[in-house]
Amino acid sequence: MIRSKGFTLIELIAVIAIIGIIALIATTTMEIVMNNASEQIFKSNEKLLATAAENYYKMNSELLPSAISEMRAVSLDVLIYEGYSKMFKHPKDADIVCNGYVVVVRTTAQRYEYRPYLSCGSDMKTQNYDNFLYLLP
Repeated sequence: MIRSKGFTLIELIAVIAIIGIIALIATTTMEIVMNNASEQIFKSNEKLLATAAENYYKMNSELLPSAISEMRAVSLDVLIYEGYSKMFKHPKDADIVCNGYVVVVRTTAQRYEYRPYLSCGSDMKTQNYDNFLYLLP
């Protein structure tokens, strides 16, 4: 009986195929995780933008809409300049700087709704981002 100390070609091909399948699954999973993380960062930045606008209007209440359903907007640039916000960058590409604004709507005599709109390149943009740009000075 001859004893072989090596692997056969079929065994090596099988091992390489298994490693390839595992690598494919791992890279696909990592891509999904990274995309989900980017989306979560983007949503978090939208919330931060709304909070910054809310703080801005607390200190500048004369700028709030006076009539119910009236809308006003403040840009991200103003919020950064006034010190209420930081600059936001694209979650996947730090070279892309985000633009944005917040629309404030008076819903009742004492309540306001803050709607953030953020655009980070062509692939990450709040739905209907372009609809309220006319409100900006």
